[in-house]
Amino acid sequence: NLMHRSSRGDFNYAKAILEQLIERHGRIAAPRTWLAVWYVLRATRGLSDDGTADADKALAVSRSALARDPMDAQAMAVEAFVQCHLLHDLATARQHCEEALRSNPNCALAWLYQGTISAFEGRGAEAVEATGRALALSPIDPQRYYFMSLAATAELAAGNYERSEALARSSLLLNRMHSSTWRVLTIALTRLGRAEEARQAMQQVLALEPDLNCTRYLARMPNGKLPTGQAWAQALAAAGLPD
Repeated sequence: NLMHRSSRGDFNYAKAILEQLIERHGRIAAPRTWLAVWYVLRATRGLSDDGTADADKALAVSRSALARDPMDAQAMAVEAFVQCHLLHDLATARQHCEEALRSNPNCALAWLYQGTISAFEGRGAEAVEATGRALALSPIDPQRYYFMSLAATAELAAGNYERSEALARSSLLLNRMHSSTWRVLTIALTRLGRAEEARQAMQQVLALEPDLNCTRYLARMPNGKLPTGQAWAQALAAAGLPD
């Protein structure tokens, strides 16, 4: 819960708690799995000072989790998360998701991350199906806002902009401080031709990430060099994201 609050202090405290759990319960995979997630979230929220170092730490922690439980589907899914968001290796990330789903076909995070990877790759229909399964498998997840945010991203890739807007707005009702959701909403509104609303959503993005611009966005996104990333950056620029 602390990882998903708006306060940077709470976010950093989450890391301290996870490190204490790792120290006290060295044989358990779960704290290491969530610490890897912490490093990814720090990068995707623009809080990281050294993305390369964070990628190395996240990968080390996720592999340490798998060393303790090689069949832990959650740990496999998080390994995919690290490969996708920090190393921008979508092919390897997809392989890890597939391994996680072979281990546990009901792993909600594995479906969620597989859907996100498909969205980045422009496989819209696959992305929507996978994120839909994730939502169905974890209907009262404490991170429901996050599931809905990534489902909104999947709908973007499928060109379902009204559905993307609806999911993004539902996510924001649960957590208004997640800048990625505001970016998805901005893109959806731009594609729907609602320029003024898109500009207002972009102001929320910049309030949360004052240093964000198109160059940083493309460098940070796993699909920054792919058609989906280029198209989304253009939509954000049209709504007022600086070059």
